[in-house]
Amino acid sequence: MKRITTATKSVDKFGAGKHGFTNGNAVAGIPATDLEDTWFDHVQEELCTVVEAAGLALDGSSRAQLLAALRSAGVFQTQAVGDQSAKAATTAFVNQGHSLLANGYQKLPSGLLIQWGSVVTSVSGDVAVTFPVAFPAACRSITFGHLSMSSFGGVGSNGSSTTGFICAGYNPSGRVSIDSRWMAIGH
Repeated sequence: MKRITTATKSVDKFGAGKHGFTNGNAVAGIPATDLEDTWFDHVQEELCTVVEAAGLALDGSSRAQLLAALRSAGVFQTQAVGDQSAKAATTAFVNQGHSLLANGYQKLPSGLLIQWGSVVTSVSGDVAVTFPVAFPAACRSITFGHLSMSSFGGVGSNGSSTTGFICAGYNPSGRVSIDSRWMAIGH
């Protein structure tokens, strides 16, 4: 981009070296800012470049192309998961996805995925639980919490994958039915 450079510019209007325009004042002998083709060319091309980067064809009858371009996915690219750069974050980057249901999940921009839900173990065998969404690479940890302190025993996982896990409830007497909540973390 380029700031106005004509001799009649308003010097330092927006700070040191940041010149601007003036309408002038005929009574005080201050001329209006002379316009220069190079400044207008710069502004035109800067704006057109944004519209074209969004994949839009320039349309002289539209007064909303710049807005459409800025709202499009073609201008502000969503970074890859785990991108720690200083690029502007898009909505898609910040909101990687979530479900706030009883069995839900939250995807984070770093690639970390947190999931939760409930399970009731069975006295007759293992219980299979399917995650709300599959982990892209691996489930790293599953923790359990009892819904009620009246449940004596513990719940544990007998194995997990990217799509779910197997769990059981035990007390000193053997398998028990325990109403439990679980949380899984992975990426």
